[in-house]
Amino acid sequence: HRCASFESYIADPDFSQPENVHRLHMGLLPIPFSGNLQSAKVFILMLNPGFSEVNYYSETHCPAFRSALLGTLRQRIPPNDFPMISLNPRFAWTGGYRYWSTKLDNVLKAACKHHGFSWTDALRFVSRNMACVELYPYHSKSFNLPASIKNSLLSAKLAKAYVREVLVPKARSGAVTIIATRKGNEWDLPCHKNIVVYNSSESRAAHLTLNTSGGRKIAEFLDLPVV
Repeated sequence: HRCASFESYIADPDFSQPENVHRLHMGLLPIPFSGNLQSAKVFILMLNPGFSEVNYYSETHCPAFRSALLGTLRQRIPPNDFPMISLNPRFAWTGGYRYWSTKLDNVLKAACKHHGFSWTDALRFVSRNMACVELYPYHSKSFNLPASIKNSLLSAKLAKAYVREVLVPKARSGAVTIIATRKGNEWDLPCHKNIVVYNSSESRAAHLTLNTSGGRKIAEFLDLPVV
């Protein structure tokens, strides 16, 4: 599905029909990763970015948001900013913020309590230390590409190569942790104490609370206590 703007998206007579949940929205910027890839300590491996109608609106009518997306893609992140923009309070109205602030609620609360942070300071702290890599960078409400297409996508091959060639050696050295919350078997990850791969039941909700294997590993690398 390719629309160039919010206006062209809502002009589609069936723009939000339930049977279209598997559409890939090629008119939106692809999101192969978020966060500062050089300085992050925690890397969350996901399947693909989700979708809601606000994605088109924010890219069309919010220049600051689109600029932040492009800055992330180019890895040109201003000092003292929020490298993982889905944790940036300026974009608290986006689906990405609601998703990640909810999923990391336990981690953020632990950072507030342990460091005496305000909520904004906790968001900034986690944002600076966390990054996300998507196996497929294209937005959809639900992902359901046939294996023949998935296996031919260069974007997915590049994501796997980055994880294998850059992140896995860093994890083995103790510099980062890798947490594969979605489609862990497709990432082809080795066994290591700093690499967490969710099984099929864990990946359904992909929780990162501090009583999960992923949440505990986040706490370890961010020097947060696990109560």
